[in-house]
Amino acid sequence: DQTAADQYKPRPSITHMFREPEKRPAAVVSNVFTVLCLVPFLVMLLLWVKLGVNISNLPASISALGFHVGLAGIFMLYYLYWTQLNMFDTIQYLAVLGIPTFLFGNQLLCTIASRRKSK
Repeated sequence: DQTAADQYKPRPSITHMFREPEKRPAAVVSNVFTVLCLVPFLVMLLLWVKLGVNISNLPASISALGFHVGLAGIFMLYYLYWTQLNMFDTIQYLAVLGIPTFLFGNQLLCTIASRRKSK
């Protein structure tokens, strides 16, 4: 049986033992991985140059501009999520960016399809 006075006495201190953090890979490994991730993008750019990129079908319109600005914003949001945002903030921003990007992209594709049909 504990009395009320004993119940509120200081308890012994609890010490926690945390696991040692895992070691990070060497900088060479990280750099090689980064280069390997960038290689497909560089190959795509080189193939575009070699084959010749056909941008003649891309209309100069508000929908094209809105879609590409929205897409760039989404890519920037991915970077911000990786560096500083949490998942919930990112989802909120993505909803704001994603809806107009979808609508602009849909309008852009409709414009391109109607141009092809009329040819």
